[in-house]
Amino acid sequence: MQREVEQFCQFLKKKDLKLTPQRLRIAETVFATHKHFTADQLYALVKKVEPLVGKVTVYRTLEQMVESGMVDELSIKKGVASYEHVAGHGHHDHLICLTCGRIDELSSERLEKLKKEEAEARKFEVVSHSLKIYGYCPDCRKG
Repeated sequence: MQREVEQFCQFLKKKDLKLTPQRLRIAETVFATHKHFTADQLYALVKKVEPLVGKVTVYRTLEQMVESGMVDELSIKKGVASYEHVAGHGHHDHLICLTCGRIDELSSERLEKLKKEEAEARKFEVVSHSLKIYGYCPDCRKG
């Protein structure tokens, strides 16, 4: 976690942005969290350790973290986003439930190989990619 926090601090420095106690607590919280979270969930977590943090600061810092490439933003449905830190983690894709918003990570060497082969067949140079599969989780399908 500490390495990721330091890396984000360097990103802020390059952008001529100050490292405030609030930004530091937000970064520490994000990189200590190993599940998907919304901005509101992050705000609640940070508020416990940094009572003076504002919601706007959390949202802006999340935007900076996404810009840095250390955090990914996933659209669950219109107006709802979920985040996860990706620094130091291997690539994976996502299965997203349209009813409850549950997000399951999907790691498949076979799928990665197929995506690579398809890009190569089209002489397309891949820089990065994201696959989101929307549908209904087993719990929501029961109801």
